Amino acid sequence: MKIATWNVRGLGCDKKKALIFQSLAENKPDIVCFQETKLDTICPLLAASFLPRNLRNFSFQPSLGSAGGLLTAWSNLFSATVLSSSPSHLTTSFCSSSDNTSFSIINVYAPCDDQHRILFFDELSTTTLNLTGSVMILGDFNIYRYPHEKNNDNINWSEMETFNDWINSESLLDIDIPNRTFTWSNKRRHPTLVKLDRVFINPLWSQSFPLTEAKAVTATTSDHTPILVHISDSAPRSAIFRVENFWLQMPEFKNLV
Repeated sequence: MKIATWNVRGLGCDKKKALIFQSLAENKPDIVCFQETKLDTICPLLAASFLPRNLRNFSFQPSLGSAGGLLTAWSNLFSATVLSSSPSHLTTSFCSSSDNTSFSIINVYAPCDDQHRILFFDELSTTTLNLTGSVMILGDFNIYRYPHEKNNDNINWSEMETFNDWINSESLLDIDIPNRTFTWSNKRRHPTLVKLDRVFINPLWSQSFPLTEAKAVTATTSDHTPILVHISDSAPRSAIFRVENFWLQMPEFKNLV
Protein backbone atom coordinates (compact mmCIF):
# COMPACT_ATOMS: atom_id res chain seq x y z
CA MET A 1 0.00 0.00 0.00
CA LYS A 2 1.21 3.50 -0.82
CA ILE A 3 -0.05 6.82 0.55
CA ALA A 4 0.95 10.20 -0.89
CA THR A 5 0.77 13.55 0.89
CA TRP A 6 1.38 16.88 -0.81
CA ASN A 7 0.71 20.54 -0.21
CA VAL A 8 -0.11 21.41 -3.82
CA ARG A 9 -0.55 25.19 -3.25
CA GLY A 10 -3.62 25.46 -5.44
CA LEU A 11 -5.41 23.39 -8.08
CA GLY A 12 -6.70 26.19 -10.27
CA CYS A 13 -3.99 26.13 -12.94
CA ASP A 14 -4.39 23.66 -15.82
CA LYS A 15 -0.62 23.20 -16.19
CA LYS A 16 -0.25 22.45 -12.48
CA LYS A 17 -3.13 19.96 -12.55
CA ALA A 18 -1.49 18.15 -15.46
CA LEU A 19 1.84 17.92 -13.60
CA ILE A 20 0.12 16.61 -10.46
CA PHE A 21 -1.78 14.05 -12.54
CA GLN A 22 1.51 12.90 -14.09
CA SER A 23 3.23 12.59 -10.72
CA LEU A 24 0.40 10.49 -9.29
CA ALA A 25 0.33 8.29 -12.38
CA GLU A 26 4.07 7.65 -12.06
CA ASN A 27 4.13 6.96 -8.31
CA LYS A 28 0.83 5.02 -8.20
CA PRO A 29 -0.38 5.76 -4.64
CA ASP A 30 -3.50 3.99 -3.36
CA ILE A 31 -4.48 6.96 -1.18
CA VAL A 32 -3.69 10.65 -1.73
CA CYS A 33 -3.87 13.54 0.75
CA PHE A 34 -3.67 17.07 -0.64
CA GLN A 35 -3.36 20.27 1.34
CA GLU A 36 -4.03 23.83 0.15
CA THR A 37 -6.25 22.94 -2.80
CA LYS A 38 -7.61 26.52 -2.68
CA LEU A 39 -10.90 25.17 -4.04
CA ASP A 40 -14.26 25.82 -2.39
CA THR A 41 -15.88 22.94 -4.26
CA ILE A 42 -14.64 19.89 -6.18
CA CYS A 43 -16.89 18.02 -8.62
CA PRO A 44 -16.00 14.68 -10.28
CA LEU A 45 -15.20 16.42 -13.58
CA LEU A 46 -12.72 18.76 -11.90
CA ALA A 47 -11.20 15.89 -9.88
CA ALA A 48 -10.61 13.97 -13.11
CA SER A 49 -8.26 16.76 -14.27
CA PHE A 50 -5.69 16.00 -11.55
CA LEU A 51 -6.57 12.51 -10.23
CA PRO A 52 -5.84 9.34 -12.24
CA ARG A 53 -8.75 7.02 -12.92
CA ASN A 54 -7.92 4.70 -10.01
CA LEU A 55 -8.25 7.59 -7.50
CA ARG A 56 -11.66 8.96 -8.39
CA ASN A 57 -13.17 8.30 -4.94
CA PHE A 58 -12.60 11.41 -2.86
CA SER A 59 -13.76 13.70 -0.09
CA PHE A 60 -12.77 17.31 0.50
CA GLN A 61 -12.83 20.16 2.95
CA PRO A 62 -13.59 23.46 1.15
CA SER A 63 -11.11 26.30 1.20
CA LEU A 64 -11.88 29.53 3.00
CA GLY A 65 -11.87 31.86 0.02
CA SER A 66 -8.52 31.31 -1.63
CA ALA A 67 -6.89 29.86 1.49
CA GLY A 68 -6.60 26.24 2.63
CA GLY A 69 -8.69 23.37 1.36
CA LEU A 70 -8.07 19.64 1.86
CA LEU A 71 -8.70 16.60 -0.32
CA THR A 72 -8.34 12.89 0.40
CA ALA A 73 -8.74 10.46 -2.52
CA TRP A 74 -8.56 6.68 -2.63
CA SER A 75 -8.73 3.68 -4.93
CA ASN A 76 -11.35 0.96 -5.08
CA LEU A 77 -9.09 -1.17 -2.87
CA PHE A 78 -10.81 0.56 0.05
CA SER A 79 -14.18 1.61 1.31
CA ALA A 80 -14.01 4.89 3.20
CA THR A 81 -16.03 7.00 5.62
CA VAL A 82 -15.34 10.64 6.50
CA LEU A 83 -15.38 10.88 10.30
CA SER A 84 -14.72 14.58 10.87
CA SER A 85 -13.39 17.68 9.15
CA SER A 86 -12.47 21.31 9.74
CA PRO A 87 -10.38 23.90 7.89
CA SER A 88 -7.26 22.26 9.36
CA HIS A 89 -8.00 18.53 9.14
CA LEU A 90 -9.92 15.88 7.21
CA THR A 91 -10.25 12.54 9.00
CA THR A 92 -11.20 9.43 7.02
CA SER A 93 -11.64 5.81 8.09
CA PHE A 94 -10.60 3.14 5.59
CA CYS A 95 -11.35 -0.57 5.28
CA SER A 96 -9.57 -2.83 2.83
CA SER A 97 -11.85 -4.56 0.34
CA SER A 98 -9.62 -7.65 0.30
CA ASP A 99 -8.91 -8.49 3.94
CA ASN A 100 -10.99 -6.06 6.05
CA THR A 101 -7.88 -4.35 7.41
CA SER A 102 -8.97 -1.00 8.83
CA PHE A 103 -7.19 2.24 9.70
CA SER A 104 -7.76 6.00 9.88
CA ILE A 105 -5.90 8.83 8.18
CA ILE A 106 -5.94 12.46 9.35
CA ASN A 107 -5.02 14.80 6.51
CA VAL A 108 -3.63 17.98 8.09
CA TYR A 109 -3.08 21.59 7.08
CA ALA A 110 -2.00 23.45 10.21
CA PRO A 111 -2.34 27.20 10.82
CA CYS A 112 0.80 29.35 10.84
CA ASP A 113 0.21 31.58 13.87
CA ASP A 114 0.81 30.61 17.50
CA GLN A 115 -2.70 31.36 18.76
CA HIS A 116 -4.48 29.17 16.23
CA ARG A 117 -1.79 26.49 16.44
CA ILE A 118 -2.67 25.73 20.07
CA LEU A 119 -6.32 25.34 19.09
CA PHE A 120 -5.24 23.13 16.20
CA PHE A 121 -3.35 20.73 18.47
CA ASP A 122 -6.30 20.61 20.86
CA GLU A 123 -8.58 19.81 17.93
CA LEU A 124 -6.29 17.02 16.74
CA SER A 125 -6.10 15.54 20.23
CA THR A 126 -9.89 15.48 20.45
CA THR A 127 -10.05 13.85 17.01
CA THR A 128 -7.57 11.11 17.87
CA LEU A 129 -9.33 10.48 21.19
CA ASN A 130 -12.42 9.43 19.22
CA LEU A 131 -10.49 7.04 16.98
CA THR A 132 -9.70 3.40 17.61
CA GLY A 133 -7.12 1.22 15.92
CA SER A 134 -4.34 2.28 13.57
CA VAL A 135 -4.03 6.02 12.90
CA MET A 136 -1.76 7.99 10.57
CA ILE A 137 -1.54 11.80 10.78
CA LEU A 138 0.17 13.44 7.83
CA GLY A 139 0.39 16.68 5.91
CA ASP A 140 1.68 20.22 6.30
CA PHE A 141 2.18 21.10 9.99
CA ASN A 142 3.64 24.56 9.24
CA ILE A 143 6.18 24.04 12.03
CA TYR A 144 9.44 22.16 12.56
CA ARG A 145 10.67 19.98 15.42
CA TYR A 146 14.43 20.66 15.58
CA PRO A 147 16.82 23.53 14.75
CA HIS A 148 18.52 21.50 11.99
CA GLU A 149 15.19 21.32 10.16
CA LYS A 150 15.60 24.97 9.14
CA ASN A 151 18.54 26.31 7.15
CA ASN A 152 18.99 29.58 9.04
CA ASP A 153 19.35 30.72 12.64
CA ASN A 154 15.91 32.31 12.94
CA ILE A 155 14.62 29.55 15.20
CA ASN A 156 11.36 29.67 17.16
CA TRP A 157 12.15 27.56 20.22
CA SER A 158 8.72 28.03 21.77
CA GLU A 159 6.95 26.65 18.66
CA MET A 160 9.26 23.64 18.59
CA GLU A 161 8.60 22.92 22.25
CA THR A 162 4.83 23.14 21.74
CA PHE A 163 5.02 20.79 18.76
CA ASN A 164 7.20 18.21 20.48
CA ASP A 165 5.10 18.31 23.65
CA TRP A 166 2.02 17.51 21.60
CA ILE A 167 3.77 14.67 19.74
CA ASN A 168 4.89 13.12 23.02
CA SER A 169 1.48 13.52 24.63
CA GLU A 170 -0.09 11.59 21.73
CA SER A 171 2.67 8.91 21.76
CA LEU A 172 3.26 9.42 18.05
CA LEU A 173 6.10 8.00 15.99
CA ASP A 174 7.62 10.41 13.46
CA ILE A 175 8.37 8.53 10.22
CA ASP A 176 11.77 9.54 8.86
CA ILE A 177 12.17 10.92 5.33
CA PRO A 178 15.80 9.88 4.74
CA ASN A 179 16.25 11.34 1.26
CA ARG A 180 15.18 14.92 2.06
CA THR A 181 16.20 17.22 4.93
CA PHE A 182 13.75 20.01 4.03
CA THR A 183 10.29 19.79 2.46
CA TRP A 184 9.55 23.47 1.79
CA SER A 185 11.36 26.33 0.08
CA ASN A 186 10.36 29.95 -0.39
CA LYS A 187 11.97 29.69 -3.86
CA ARG A 188 14.08 32.82 -3.48
CA ARG A 189 17.63 33.41 -4.68
CA HIS A 190 18.91 32.67 -1.17
CA PRO A 191 16.05 30.44 -0.05
CA THR A 192 14.70 29.63 3.36
CA LEU A 193 14.37 25.85 3.63
CA VAL A 194 12.29 24.12 6.32
CA LYS A 195 10.88 20.67 7.08
CA LEU A 196 7.16 21.40 7.40
CA ASP A 197 5.61 18.20 6.01
CA ARG A 198 5.57 15.06 8.13
CA VAL A 199 4.07 11.61 8.65
CA PHE A 200 3.12 10.40 12.14
CA ILE A 201 1.70 7.06 13.23
CA ASN A 202 0.27 5.87 16.54
CA PRO A 203 1.54 2.73 18.37
CA LEU A 204 -1.28 0.55 17.01
CA TRP A 205 -0.31 1.49 13.45
CA SER A 206 3.28 0.36 14.05
CA GLN A 207 1.95 -2.96 15.34
CA SER A 208 -0.40 -3.50 12.40
CA PHE A 209 2.01 -2.21 9.76
CA PRO A 210 5.54 -2.82 11.10
CA LEU A 211 7.15 -1.75 7.85
CA THR A 212 6.11 1.87 7.23
CA GLU A 213 8.64 3.96 5.32
CA ALA A 214 8.54 7.38 3.67
CA LYS A 215 10.49 9.10 0.94
CA ALA A 216 10.36 12.42 -0.85
CA VAL A 217 9.59 12.28 -4.57
CA THR A 218 10.39 14.76 -7.30
CA ALA A 219 8.47 18.01 -6.89
CA THR A 220 7.18 19.01 -10.32
CA THR A 221 5.20 21.96 -8.99
CA SER A 222 4.44 23.70 -5.67
CA ASP A 223 6.97 24.93 -3.12
CA HIS A 224 6.36 21.80 -1.00
CA THR A 225 7.87 18.38 -1.66
CA PRO A 226 5.46 15.47 -2.13
CA ILE A 227 6.00 12.53 0.23
CA LEU A 228 5.24 8.91 -0.63
CA VAL A 229 4.67 6.45 2.23
CA HIS A 230 5.19 2.72 1.61
CA ILE A 231 3.31 0.44 4.01
CA SER A 232 3.44 -3.30 4.63
CA ASP A 233 1.93 -5.53 7.30
CA SER A 234 4.93 -7.87 7.10
CA ALA A 235 7.83 -7.55 9.51
CA PRO A 236 11.22 -6.94 7.82
CA ARG A 237 13.43 -10.00 7.55
CA SER A 238 17.19 -10.13 7.48
CA ALA A 239 18.78 -11.23 4.21
CA ILE A 240 21.75 -12.72 6.12
CA PHE A 241 21.83 -16.46 6.75
CA ARG A 242 23.44 -17.32 10.10
CA VAL A 243 24.62 -20.74 11.27
CA GLU A 244 23.73 -21.36 14.91
CA ASN A 245 26.47 -23.01 17.01
CA PHE A 246 24.18 -25.69 18.41
CA TRP A 247 23.52 -26.96 14.87
CA LEU A 248 27.12 -28.28 14.77
CA GLN A 249 26.31 -30.74 17.57
CA MET A 250 23.26 -32.20 15.84
CA PRO A 251 23.72 -35.70 14.29
CA GLU A 252 21.91 -34.63 11.11
CA PHE A 253 24.42 -31.82 10.57
CA LYS A 254 27.43 -34.04 11.28
CA ASN A 255 26.18 -36.66 8.79
CA LEU A 256 25.62 -33.94 6.20
CA VAL A 257 29.18 -32.68 6.63
